Formats: sequence, C-alpha cells, structure tokens
Amino acid sequence: MKKNILNNTIFYGGSQVIGKFVTVLTLPFLLSLIDKEDYGVIAIYLGIQQILSIYISSGARPALNKYYGNLNLSGQVEILKYFRKRIVYKSFFIFIVLFIFRFLFNLNFSYQVDLFNLILVFVLTVLVAIDSLVDPVTIVAGKAYANSVLASMNSSFAPILVLILLYYNSSVTSYLLAITISYLIKIFASISLNKRTIFYGENSFVQSDVELYSKRNNFLGISQKSIRWSDRLFVGLFLGASVTGEYHAVLQLVLVLEYLTSSLVTAIKPYIFNQKKIHYGNINNLLNHAIYTTTCLGVAGSFLRYNLGQAIIPREYWVYLDYVPLIALGVIINSGYKLISVVADYESNEINYIKHSIITMILHFIACFIFINLFGLIGIILSFVITFTVNIALLVYDKNSDLGSIDIDFSRIFILLAGYLLSDYLFANFLSFAGGVQARWLISFFVLWLALIEFYKLKNFVSKEKN
Repeated sequence: MKKNILNNTIFYGGSQVIGKFVTVLTLPFLLSLIDKEDYGVIAIYLGIQQILSIYISSGARPALNKYYGNLNLSGQVEILKYFRKRIVYKSFFIFIVLFIFRFLFNLNFSYQVDLFNLILVFVLTVLVAIDSLVDPVTIVAGKAYANSVLASMNSSFAPILVLILLYYNSSVTSYLLAITISYLIKIFASISLNKRTIFYGENSFVQSDVELYSKRNNFLGISQKSIRWSDRLFVGLFLGASVTGEYHAVLQLVLVLEYLTSSLVTAIKPYIFNQKKIHYGNINNLLNHAIYTTTCLGVAGSFLRYNLGQAIIPREYWVYLDYVPLIALGVIINSGYKLISVVADYESNEINYIKHSIITMILHFIACFIFINLFGLIGIILSFVITFTVNIALLVYDKNSDLGSIDIDFSRIFILLAGYLLSDYLFANFLSFAGGVQARWLISFFVLWLALIEFYKLKNFVSKEKN
C-alpha cells in the first residue's frame, strides 16, 4: 500500500499536536492549581527523566526505524530481544544512581528530594524507554492511524488526568503520577497492537551493524536531550524553581511547533530509508518544502505570542512572551538539522556523531554557564540557537556525510524572517495596542496560509508501506 508524506505527517503528528493543544488549553487551569515553584520542580524532574530515558533506550527507536522493517521474522525477534536486555541492564544501573544522588543531594542541600517522587521519576524513565522500543514497530509497519490513536490517547489523556489529580491533591507527586499512568496505558495498548501486526523483510539480524548504529544514535540522542532539557536544570540552579516554572510554562506555547516538525521527520524517514537509491531532485524539493513549512509555522506563532499567550497563561508569566521568537528560531534550526540528518544517515554509516555530540554538549554547557550569568534567562535561549547552528555545520562538513548534493533554498527563508522582524518592529512602534493585535492576527493568517500551501505539496512524495 502507498501513502504520501502529507497523510503520514498528519497521522503521526496529529495525535501529538492534539495532545499539545490539550496541554495548552488546560495550562491556565494547571497553573491555577499549582504554584510556580512546584511547577519548576516538575520541569526539573522531567528534564532529568528525558535525559535518562534516552540513555536507557540504547538507541532503540532510530535503529528499529532503520532496520526492523527489512529484517526477516527471526531477525525481528532477535533485534527486539537485544534491546530489551540493554534496557533492563541500564534500568538497574540508573535505579542505583538515582538513590545515591538522592542521598548526596539531601545531605548537602536544604531542598529535600522526596523518595516517592524519585521512584515515580524512575518508573516514568523506564516506561518512556520501553515506549521507544514498541512504538517504532507500529510506525515502520505503516500503521499510521493506529499509531495516531494510541499517541492521542497518551498525549490528550495525560493533561486531563493531571488536572483531576491536582484538583484533589496539588503536589508534584500528583503530576508525576498522572504522566506515569498515561504512559503505562499507552504501552500496554501498543504491545497489544504489535502482536497483531505481521510484516517482515528478507535481511538477517547482524548485531554488529545494529550495535554500531544504535550506540552512535544513542549518544546523539543523549546529546540532543541533554541540550534540549538542560535549560530547566541551569535555570533551576542559577535562577530558582519559580523562574523555571515561569519559563517552562511559556515553552509549552512553542512546543506545538516542535511536535509538528518531529512528526514531519517521522513521516519522512520511511520514505527515504525504503528507497534503493536517493534521487536528489526529489529529496531537495522535499527538504525545501519541509523546512519552509516549519519556518512559516514558527513565524506565525511568533506573531501571535501576545494574542494567544496573554489569553492562556496568567499575567505574571507574560514577561517571558518576548522570548518566544528566539525559542522558535532554535526549534526551526534544530528541525532543519533533523531533516538533513535523515539523508545523511541513508548515505553513510560512518558519520562521527559521537564527536559531534561531544563538541556540541561541551559548547552548549559552557555557553549556558557563561550566558546565564551575563544575560539571565535569555542567555540560555541564545545558547540553544548557537549550539543548534554549530550542530548543522558539523554534520554538513563531516567528510563522511556526503551531503554535497543537498540544495536548500535559503533566499525565501531569509525573506520571510526579515519580513517578520520588520513587521514586528512596525507593529510595536507605530500601531496602538489594539491595532497591533489586529495586524498580528491578519499577517499570521497570511503566513499560516503559506505554510498550508507548502505543506500540501508533500502529498506528491509517496512511499510504499509494508502490509
């Protein structure tokens, strides 16, 4: 059966976007039920969980995306067994590390890490790692609709359950418990679906190939998650839990864009990896449509940051709405990296991602430490933009990436960004508040129309799915 990237993006991403919209819509109620400091502590816990989950998963998601669909039946059994063992071993190690961390932290700091909260963080960490093992099987099999339903259940049910538990007990524990329950339900449903999914290729399982690819991508994933979530840790350490809570709330408005671009990358991977040979004319068109769509969405969201942000989050959070355009720029740059890396992974198995990851992590942590002390919160966001830009440069100029045939049309991206900067300046300085609100609505709808036109072109890129 054949499916185009437009449909698959809607299926894979629709669930996540719906869930994120539910999160955004419930955000005012959430922030009214929990104080800023507790919300900041939650953000810090989630940052730790995200990084540890990637470590425990051992690169299962990218490896299964690449290899699982082409393996014979025994090979599929072997690759799943291989990753299950690694997840079990690493989970045991992390369990010990977390409790040593709690003992040392409580011994040296006034804030005490609650034992039950730490257990919930550990359980959630393992569940997310397991999800990275069962979820790709559904995606590789082309079960877009079923995957969308399951992901919607997780991403939509969780924020609603959070509100219910917080209503009866406003605490960090209630929040973590709600997220843990939602993931547990999703995993059981995914396992049930995968038992009824039968498809396989002709290749045998070669552990050395899978091990090399998964370790490299696991290190890359740890690097990306460390960079992506370390901001909460730095803000909490240097600016306090209350500021972390305010910053984390504003981030929820931008993460809709990140989920959209992630779903686009997920849909593009089977299209590229299932080809016997890449035709760069098609690939360049695909990348240009995808990157321009992402840029349009980021610009439209930046225009609407006051219109929507002031309607959704409490007044004490509004000061950080000024940072939305810079956060969106970081998401756009990182999305471009993810899209280009899919092509690079197809062309070469020798890209030195470990070297790239070490460089970008060191750069990011140094930049965060320096910039947060010099510029405060905005210094953290600047660190993201710099790090993501360097990440693209390292990939493009890697001697093994073989990306010389990639041709991105930057001219219309620069025109769009320049138009945004000029318009935003004019609205802020030459229009009344009411006039600025109306102008931002009008121009954002125009930019969203451009994004829709560009996104619709993805229907021309068709991939063959396995039955």
